[in-house]
Amino acid sequence: MERRTCKQGGFTYDANAAFTAMELAFGSPSSTFGAFSVGYGITPGSFIAFSAAQHTDSFLANASVQGYYIANPQSVPAAMVNTSSTQSVLAGSGIAPIDAGQIFMHPGAINFANAEGGPIQNSILRFTAPTAGTYSIFGDQLCSRADANIVCNTAKARLSVAPCTAPSWRTRRTLSSVRI
Repeated sequence: MERRTCKQGGFTYDANAAFTAMELAFGSPSSTFGAFSVGYGITPGSFIAFSAAQHTDSFLANASVQGYYIANPQSVPAAMVNTSSTQSVLAGSGIAPIDAGQIFMHPGAINFANAEGGPIQNSILRFTAPTAGTYSIFGDQLCSRADANIVCNTAKARLSVAPCTAPSWRTRRTLSSVRI
């Protein structure tokens, strides 16, 4: 995921900047940073916040990629941010390079004890509106097999209509402005 912002009036809430600042500033991590938080859930409307125990300062042995994941053989679901000023590569992972300040999110099954792995959990970036009002949601997503959704209370708006397939995962899709 490239850049995610929410705007109300003249104020912009920038998820990428807030996640990066939280990772660089705090020794005791929190999955909540400003108006944003990261977690996971079976449906886009469900949400379980990542805990401090699920935090890492070095995802897949890369100290520039920090955030949260479920410790299992696949290290997913995950919500990470590249805290460096240059692109980061997660060697041997098959994951596309992560640009500076870019948020990386990956869904996955928490339980790999059986062949199916259990239900797939979405990785979720949640924005909690600090005041009532109209917000415009802007962002773009690097192409992946996942879709992107905005959920406002119980109403869901799908932002990307067709998941991409390899090898075009680095194709950029721009999300439209959505008023909630």
